[in-house]
Amino acid sequence: MQRISYHIFLLIAFIVLVLFSSCDSKTTSLESASIKDEHGHEGEAGPKELAIFTSQQVEATGLETGSFQQMKLAGYIKANGMLDLPPSNQATINPPHQGFVEKTRFLEGDYVKKGTVLAELSHPDYLLLQQEYLEVNSRLTFLTQELERQRTLAAANVSAQKRLQEIESEFNAMTVRQLGLKERLGYIGIVTQKLSTGSMQRRIAIRAPFSGYITKVNIRLGTLVGPEITMYEMVDNRHMHLELKVFEKDLFQVKKGQRITFRLPTQGNKSYEGEVHLIGREFDQENRTVNIHSHLEGEHPEFVRGLYAEAQIWLDARTVPALPESAIISDEGKSYIFIEQHEHDEEQDDHDEKQYRKVLVRTGVTENGFTEVYPVESLRSDAEIVLSGAYYLMAEMNKGEAEHSH
Repeated sequence: MQRISYHIFLLIAFIVLVLFSSCDSKTTSLESASIKDEHGHEGEAGPKELAIFTSQQVEATGLETGSFQQMKLAGYIKANGMLDLPPSNQATINPPHQGFVEKTRFLEGDYVKKGTVLAELSHPDYLLLQQEYLEVNSRLTFLTQELERQRTLAAANVSAQKRLQEIESEFNAMTVRQLGLKERLGYIGIVTQKLSTGSMQRRIAIRAPFSGYITKVNIRLGTLVGPEITMYEMVDNRHMHLELKVFEKDLFQVKKGQRITFRLPTQGNKSYEGEVHLIGREFDQENRTVNIHSHLEGEHPEFVRGLYAEAQIWLDARTVPALPESAIISDEGKSYIFIEQHEHDEEQDDHDEKQYRKVLVRTGVTENGFTEVYPVESLRSDAEIVLSGAYYLMAEMNKGEAEHSH
């Protein structure tokens, strides 16, 4: 009896094993989808590789197909930097002589023209210098007359030669002294031609060296300032340039005259143009970079020195296979395109539906809305690539994948 029960148990176990194997095989075949690629080869693809659209969906989403275009696209080097000005367009204004501030007329941000009086200073030394100059002038007038008289006497009397030499020596010394005082007065802004014993200039004017904007004011009324004190700082924004830093790995691709596009993050996505003007000859060992001096296209008085900039230095153009940016979808750090998948099995063919397969690609440079693209797998030359509407296909595929996971 036990023997019969044992055989019955083995028979039941065998039947259960067969049933489970059959069910597993059936499940596997249902979960696999056999498709044909562009070359007509059979292959297995999970549901996530295909997106299916009806004719109505194709029309509603504006989905369009096409092929690769051979286009000239220029690669670029990324570089960061800042707006700056050449030294000739920056000014630090210090007084030529110490003095007390009696008038100050402008604030930071004011625009002034060249020669405009920014401030006026006064000091007793100004009067002493003018007084000394006038005294020297008076003495020179006397020496000039005395020199003529001594020359006349010396011509008739040899004993007068010594006195003539003394007068000539004093005249020459006084002439040098007069010239020195004249230069010192001119240096602080006092015109000697206008000086007389009845009128001396009590104040000196501090003037703008060029037309531009005041960026710093460091004085107030009554302040005693000297040559070591910076009263104002000014800039002329008309010749703003861009100073970029290029890494050593990119340095030898940069050439004078190359086009530059850049944006200022503080101004959003607005783009500006320029070109490489000078390539620095000093290497920054710490940051492994070289400075690139760039000129801007057009004048930009609204630019402010020191603003951070993000730039692209454009290289020579190459002819490459390209697609519109709208044809490329990014997913989990990878790039994909969609191609229309043609099914040759007429029994399964539904003329109201179209299948689109996701294809992995490598991308290169992007310019004017087109991107350099290289498919990882080999595609037929007549493959129909989705040029617009790829986003909707990706959304449909992700939706299907989510439903499948449930």
